Amino acid sequence: MGGRLVLAVFLGLALLHLPAVSADDTESSASTLTDGVSSTGYVCDPDGCSPTDKRDFWKIQGKKGDIVQVSFSGSMVNPSLLCFWGDGWEGTFTMGSVSQNVDDNTPTATLSAQLSTAGEIILKVQGKDSYCNDGFDYTLTPSIDKTNRDTDEDGFKDTVDDCVDLVGTSTNDRSGCTDSDGDGWSDPDSGWGVQNGADAFPSEVSQWLDSDNDGYGDNLDGFQGDHCQYSRGYSSSDRYGCVDSDGDSYSDPDPGGLNGYEAWFAHPVGDADAFAFEATQWNDTDEDGFGDNWADPNQNTTRYLWGIGEFVDNASMPDACPFIRGTSFSDRYGCVDTDLDSYSDGDENWTVENGSDAFPLEPTQWLDTDRDGWG
Repeated sequence: MGGRLVLAVFLGLALLHLPAVSADDTESSASTLTDGVSSTGYVCDPDGCSPTDKRDFWKIQGKKGDIVQVSFSGSMVNPSLLCFWGDGWEGTFTMGSVSQNVDDNTPTATLSAQLSTAGEIILKVQGKDSYCNDGFDYTLTPSIDKTNRDTDEDGFKDTVDDCVDLVGTSTNDRSGCTDSDGDGWSDPDSGWGVQNGADAFPSEVSQWLDSDNDGYGDNLDGFQGDHCQYSRGYSSSDRYGCVDSDGDSYSDPDPGGLNGYEAWFAHPVGDADAFAFEATQWNDTDEDGFGDNWADPNQNTTRYLWGIGEFVDNASMPDACPFIRGTSFSDRYGCVDTDLDSYSDGDENWTVENGSDAFPLEPTQWLDTDRDGWG
């Protein structure tokens, strides 16, 4: 009877020093570990202590590419005096699906894992049944190697990713930022504009640079490529992005090729504006200085059949004979005027009654009101 009493007293004294059961006994209630900060705990197999806290769960957060390493160190707590040969302890240290046995002979262990995506790693420390008192104290020290971290999981490590928290595929002006059209140049944002190298055309895959800032891209082979890369211009009919002085969409001639990639001649030799300072005319098929466009809508049917020029309201000095070089300008523009008195020679469609020269070979006369042959 006396021996039992002594045993009970010893056990009671030992158990008085054990902590209460923790709230981290399940994965859902796991305590959080912090990178570089040591945390301590205590576990005890139910067979050798009461109250019991057989296992502790811990968790640590990481990003894709992180290598998470956690070091374990255990030590005996409250050794039982009943184990006169020396009390010991045993347990397991687990990270994910990998476990390591630990005990008083192997009190330290280190486990590591690399994350393939952002998330948390669950760790467990659990006591085992051993001699006498089955509890032990432990310390966990985590460290995270962020060398290969890819926070936004876009394939660019944080060390080279210019937009660490934003998924992106850009590679040319900066790495790992949004590239809407997939051409390698990143979209502009509040901290990175076109002047820094961002895509001047974020929705057009064939263009990204606009050196003269005129809205036409430098890539000549791309969409609406700028023919005058370093000379701001807004032409769009004969070529894109060159000077258009009269704003009619046809570029000014540049026979020396000073502003563009090549020499650019006026119509009809080339496609440039034959009337660079007259917005209602641009083509001059017969090269007589009078434009192919017409102003009289009654001529639409006939003129459209000819296939040159177009109707333009109030077109300046429209060529009445667009296929025949002429100098007339008093009765009509741009038709043959043999005597050079400004009145055109007549033809089957344009007679004296319409206003043609009544004396086509006499430069001092052109009108014969009474039709008597005298001017």
